[in-house]
This record gives sequence, structure tokens and C-alpha cells, in this order.
Amino acid sequence: MIDAIVWLFSNIAASFYNVFYALTHPQLWLNWSDGQSLMRFVYYGASKELLFVVMVAFLLVTAVGLWRRSILWGFVRVFEGINNGIGRLAAWVGLLMAPSAPYLPVTCRGSERS
Repeated sequence: MIDAIVWLFSNIAASFYNVFYALTHPQLWLNWSDGQSLMRFVYYGASKELLFVVMVAFLLVTAVGLWRRSILWGFVRVFEGINNGIGRLAAWVGLLMAPSAPYLPVTCRGSERS
């Protein structure tokens, strides 16, 4: 049990180092013409290192948001704006696709005859 607690806290502490190392050394993982850099990027996307970086970021945002409620409301407004834009885009695409639906059988039959 002690090993699990030590593992958890050591990975939480290492997440700060991992994010700053990745940000200060982008040439190690953004050069996708190099196979080793590409595999580094793929590995980091499915690793426990990224899990702990995301978890610590979430915990920090939550803690700061509980301390200063206006910061959390800022996140809410930003995410609502993003989701509102995506929803409007999806609605307009659906609205533009609906009138084109009757033309699909006509064009498919037209290509069968020739």
C-alpha cells in the first residue's frame, strides 16, 4: 500500500517536470519526419505521464477555481462559447443537408442508366 502511495505522489511530482520538459524541448517530439520523434509523440499520447499531467492540471484549475470563483466562471464562459459555436455549425450543416436529400436518389438513378 505504501508503494502505491509513493508511486502516486512521485508521478504527480514528475508531471510538473514532464510538462515543462515537453514545452522547452519541442524539437524532440514535433519533428514528425523523424521516426523516433513521431513514436515519442505517439507514446506520450497514451502514457501515464500524460494522464498525470492532465490530472494535475484539472486539480490545479479546480483548486484555483474554488479559491477564485471568477476564474472558474471564465472557464465556463469559454467552454460554453466553444460548444455553442460547434452546435451552431452542426445545425447549419444539417439544415444545408436536408434540402439536398431528395436529389440523391435522382442522381444515383441517373448514373445507373448510363
